[in-house]
Amino acid sequence: ETAVTTSSPDASWDASIINDQNIYSDLPGTFGSYGTLKKNGCGYIAIHNVKQIMGDHTKFIDTYFELNSLSDSTRNLCGILGMNTSMISEYLGQQGYRVTAYSDYDNVPLNHDAYIVAYIYFWGAHYIAAQYDPSTKKLIAYNDDGRQEYSTFDELFSKDKAQPICIWTIDNPSNTGDGNSIPHMQEK
Repeated sequence: ETAVTTSSPDASWDASIINDQNIYSDLPGTFGSYGTLKKNGCGYIAIHNVKQIMGDHTKFIDTYFELNSLSDSTRNLCGILGMNTSMISEYLGQQGYRVTAYSDYDNVPLNHDAYIVAYIYFWGAHYIAAQYDPSTKKLIAYNDDGRQEYSTFDELFSKDKAQPICIWTIDNPSNTGDGNSIPHMQEK
């Protein structure tokens, strides 16, 4: 409740894509014991956005409460250093998705349903969700200073002079590798 009441009235807690975590609560304890949703919640937002891309219309408030209720081992330093990277495969795998982690982003194929990207840049580390649109041949990145489009992962990383940590590919079990197991998400 505190995260909701201390966030901007513009913060979305429904099943829509989130592109601006800066409007969420900056109150310590809203992300783990000591972190804030605004500064440290990008991992939760990336998971939420992937669920929306995949057609699972769970509200952010439900995903947020579920993830935040898990043990502090799911977050680094009680939330101050963001979400533990192991949560991507663990949580989304438990939701029934196929998750594969790539440490070499040059080898990530663009035929997956969705992606979560973790990278380090000047201001710290960040998680974003992305999907590939085969009709425009663009990666669409969410909560990456808004919604951004890139031709490649390399272009995404060069924008912020970022160093990739990991890229997770997320697929519905029915994905045959053609990138078409879900329709391309239409935004409002």
